[in-house]
Amino acid sequence: MVYPTLKNPMFSNSIDSLQQSLLEMGYQLVIGSHEYNQKREVKVLQALVESGVDGVILVGTDHDDTVFQMLETYDIPYLMMWSTDETSYPHTIGFSNRQAAYEIARHVVAKGHRKAAICGGPAEGNERSRQRRAGFLDALEEASISVKPEWIIETQFSLDGGREAIKRLLAVGELPTVLICGTDLHAIGAMHQCQLSGIDVPGRLSITGFDDIEFASAMIPSLTTVRVPMHEIGVEVARTIVAIIDDGASVEAIELETLIIERESLKTLTEGKRGD
Repeated sequence: MVYPTLKNPMFSNSIDSLQQSLLEMGYQLVIGSHEYNQKREVKVLQALVESGVDGVILVGTDHDDTVFQMLETYDIPYLMMWSTDETSYPHTIGFSNRQAAYEIARHVVAKGHRKAAICGGPAEGNERSRQRRAGFLDALEEASISVKPEWIIETQFSLDGGREAIKRLLAVGELPTVLICGTDLHAIGAMHQCQLSGIDVPGRLSITGFDDIEFASAMIPSLTTVRVPMHEIGVEVARTIVAIIDDGASVEAIELETLIIERESLKTLTEGKRGD
């Protein structure tokens, strides 16, 4: 299994269900990570492949061509998890990041927000970031809401990235009514910076996340977010990769559902406070 990072609880939480499911079927999970560096992913994958693994699991669908060439050369079964966007490859298990992002942004609009900023991770080499941003913008455009260029923020996948987003918004001189974040880490970091900067959440600025990591419900205020089916993905990935390895099975792509989790960080605006 090659993860983009082990620092995000979203991925580390998925390891348990994946590993336990594989153990029940007689396989051991070996893990590598590349910290969102596609060239490093090639080196990590090469080390795993040369150690004699039976199959490979990749996160996302955007990978260096060398990755696919290597898997073909070594004739190793593989599948891609977490995302069903930007691919027609049949062995893909996850969810549509674009659709999930579209749904949470529609939810934000339904709460009366017309002045929205977006915070996401780097888009290069990461279809999850690209598609989440696209989904957010789809919903806002559908509601005839234009987003200022300076309110579309790309920053690192971390708490610091979320803090940086708030600093950038403050530097612009005008706050939106809501910050729609592409990960819970961004959202939690943003909430922390709001606390340091004296910005009331959600009184002055509403914030939403994406993933529903464990800390999302423990925040004060608790975080409105998108629940990703981490456990279900792990179980389905384990079942499917073993079927491919053992039987050469032809498996259809599996797209799972996400769910909007309504909590305290998203405020409903009255008609006079929407900032039209």
